[in-house]
Amino acid sequence: MYLLILTLPLLGSLLCGFLGRKLGNFGGPLLTIIFMGITLLLVAFGYYEVVLLKSPVYLGGMVNGLGSWLSLGWINLDMGFIFDELTLSMMIPICFISFLVHIYSMGYMSDDPHLQRFFSYLSLFTFFMLIMVSSDNWLLLFLGWEGVGLVSYLLIGFWFTRIKANQSALKAFLMNRVGDTGLFLAMAMAVWFTGDLEFTTLFAILPYLNSDVVAILGFLIVAAVIAKSGQFGLHAWLPDAMEGPTPVSALIHAATMVTAGIFLLLRFSPLFGSSIFLVWLGGITALFGAVYGYVQTDMKRTIAYSTTSQLGYMVLACGIGQYGLALAHLMNHAFFKALLFLSAGVVIHAVHDEQDVRRMGGLIRLMPITYVTTLVGSLSLVALPFLTGFYSKDYILQMAFGTVGYGMGLAAAYFTTFYSLKLLHRVFFVPPQSKIVLDAHEPTAWLLFPTIILTIASIFWGYLTQYHLLSSLSGHPTNALIASHLPWWIDFVPLAAFLVAPFMIQTNYSLPTLKFNLYPYLQLANITNRYFDNGFLAWFGPHGAVYFLNSLAARLDLLSSRFIPHLLLFPLLIFILLIP
Repeated sequence: MYLLILTLPLLGSLLCGFLGRKLGNFGGPLLTIIFMGITLLLVAFGYYEVVLLKSPVYLGGMVNGLGSWLSLGWINLDMGFIFDELTLSMMIPICFISFLVHIYSMGYMSDDPHLQRFFSYLSLFTFFMLIMVSSDNWLLLFLGWEGVGLVSYLLIGFWFTRIKANQSALKAFLMNRVGDTGLFLAMAMAVWFTGDLEFTTLFAILPYLNSDVVAILGFLIVAAVIAKSGQFGLHAWLPDAMEGPTPVSALIHAATMVTAGIFLLLRFSPLFGSSIFLVWLGGITALFGAVYGYVQTDMKRTIAYSTTSQLGYMVLACGIGQYGLALAHLMNHAFFKALLFLSAGVVIHAVHDEQDVRRMGGLIRLMPITYVTTLVGSLSLVALPFLTGFYSKDYILQMAFGTVGYGMGLAAAYFTTFYSLKLLHRVFFVPPQSKIVLDAHEPTAWLLFPTIILTIASIFWGYLTQYHLLSSLSGHPTNALIASHLPWWIDFVPLAAFLVAPFMIQTNYSLPTLKFNLYPYLQLANITNRYFDNGFLAWFGPHGAVYFLNSLAARLDLLSSRFIPHLLLFPLLIFILLIP
């Protein structure tokens, strides 16, 4: 059963990709949907068996008949997969969101001439993510990690005739090379100091390793997390990923690509414990992501920056040692963020692919069902009590009380409320701002069914799973004492944002000003984007690397005389120097 979970998405991808013309525009995608539905059922049964019944499963070694993956010198690596509490908890949002995105894409992408290729990529994306979260060794983890990055490049640039889509795909691919380098170096260090690629070997001898080695290993893993999960400094690729189709945005931002970095922190939680660096990193990312979202006018980019902000909350939870709480927020966030993206796709589809919220308005009467789904997703995002987001996001703030992350997280929560209500107000409540909204209407069942299911999950999932998720993995022991001695008013501080938020909504839609004239202070986002993202980081990243390599190649070319004896001289000198 557990091997079927891994193989069915791959089988669906291969059949739809190679036999797409034979199966047709309906048969190929339908086959991937059926395979993803079966995978989801198997994952649900595995979740019951592993998480609820506390019976983890390990498949590996010659005993289970999977064979050997690698035999090199002293390293003998058997092919193996581990299905523990963390693995199955990650698989639930991955398979659930992927299944609904497959269904949603049947309606959203129905007119695309490359429909079979799109569905093949979606299933392949899910396959690599499942491989990554179930791996029991560094090599298999790296295979899934690289596969996710590759397929994300293919999906973001799916509409390859658009220059902006190609640029965004390359930007995401190249910025994630930084994280890939960090993970590869961490794998090399682990092999060098432990002599094995298995995670269990590293965790077993971790107390006996030099503290400097552990610190460097942790730093390299955090570098991978920063790139893959869009933390502050390497976050610029995440909103640009919106150039891909909306179902891709939902899959990347809710369940696959960006959660890979958080999974890395959860899997290697013994390396970190509680970390003040992660507290700062998560707090800054949460705050800046929320501020960026507040000044956006593009509907999808606003939701994309909210993903950056919520990922910051997850890193903050890891920084204070609450890894089970980070996992709970990861799962909760997957449902309401997928709901927001898919609802945004319905709106954009209805207004002829217009994404600027300043040209929308008045859709509450034309699209009442979509308004309800967007409302539930937004309120769950801002952690309204008794919705899914409340059971993890507010608890992160409570656990962070007394640290520097609390202030930044609280400010991020306020800005999240501001831009969420502003988005609802501009899209649904104000009078129509252009003629494109006049013929908007509710979509077909292919698009409505996934959003309705996610609406139900965004209401009830957090309540139903709060107890066993919050107690899972490891938690810093001092936080239990902190939580029991919190002031009574702490629970009401984030909720006060609802009282302030109505005054933060713009009332003059023809001018880019705010009611309380906060716009000049929020220009920090534009300054950071111009001088930090596209300035400092660009020249120390892709632009600088290309310029340095071109300059170095030009100078080295000057040393060449194109004379064969001279060309043989350099290898000869190197050989002489290496002779002991």
